[in-house]
Amino acid sequence: VVGVATFPSSIDFTNTTVAGLSTVSGNVDFKSDLNVDGSVTIGGVTNMTGTLNANGEVNLGNATSDSITATGRFDSNLVATNNIYDLGTSSHQWRNLFVDGTASIDTLTVDENAGIAGNLTVTGNAVVNGNVDLGNATSDTISAHGRFDTDLVPSGDAQDLGTSTQEWRSLFLDGTAHIDTLDVDGNAGIIGNLTVTG
Repeated sequence: VVGVATFPSSIDFTNTTVAGLSTVSGNVDFKSDLNVDGSVTIGGVTNMTGTLNANGEVNLGNATSDSITATGRFDSNLVATNNIYDLGTSSHQWRNLFVDGTASIDTLTVDENAGIAGNLTVTGNAVVNGNVDLGNATSDTISAHGRFDTDLVPSGDAQDLGTSTQEWRSLFLDGTAHIDTLDVDGNAGIIGNLTVTG
């Protein structure tokens, strides 16, 4: 067929070449391969049984109101052009993210809570705003290998440094110890003058 061809009902193609515009108002059954050198416009539902190989660029949908449903499973990586496209928007967010591997993220912003089941390693400075709780049981241990560059100030006068059964070992001060009541269980050695008022 050379030119415009209009088929009002169903038609089967077997080794047929159509050069021009073809309109089919019905079903089309291709008995062999279909080679299209131009554009194909389909106004309706297209059902394909088998493997679809789409070479070249692929556009899915032409409006944000279109929906794209992927019922199958992806068997390839999802790789985009670097640092251009987002996964969702601030108003259209994906729900949950399931990753069984490593998530490489330049900047992580958590709007609500974050739960970490395992170890957390931070390389660089860590700034934690708000109240900070370290450990949730007396069996937890807290190790500070660095040096404190701020004062250690309690939130009130009801906090102790150690307990009667869990005591710190030695106290090293290069300054003045302001203590309301001093209770020495053992010996006391004083190098210098002792001034007692009261």
